[in-house]
Amino acid sequence: MHCFSHTNECSQVERVNDIALERKNVYGIMVIFMAKYRVEIDHTVCHGFGACVELCSKFDLSDEDGKSHVEGAKKVSNGEAVELDELGCHKQAAEACPFNAIHIINLETDEKLI
Repeated sequence: MHCFSHTNECSQVERVNDIALERKNVYGIMVIFMAKYRVEIDHTVCHGFGACVELCSKFDLSDEDGKSHVEGAKKVSNGEAVELDELGCHKQAAEACPFNAIHIINLETDEKLI
């Protein structure tokens, strides 16, 4: 838990059902913030073409496996995933992938956007 004495705010990040939640205690009121999107790269489909890297600085190509990787991602069974509040350039990168290896899920509705 992180607390800031000059603002009387505390926050704690935890994972529930693989979704990041940030709990913030502001003047005794607990507020919960959830990530809105999950960006996933399926490494069984990714061929390291690099369109995502050209469009979004949050992506890079690995010298080790030749696959695309996204900043802040955690390994999952078939690749990696990161949860975000805002998509930024991640959406353009996913749309540009010629192998459809990058997926975006709206965590509020569980809808697969890409």
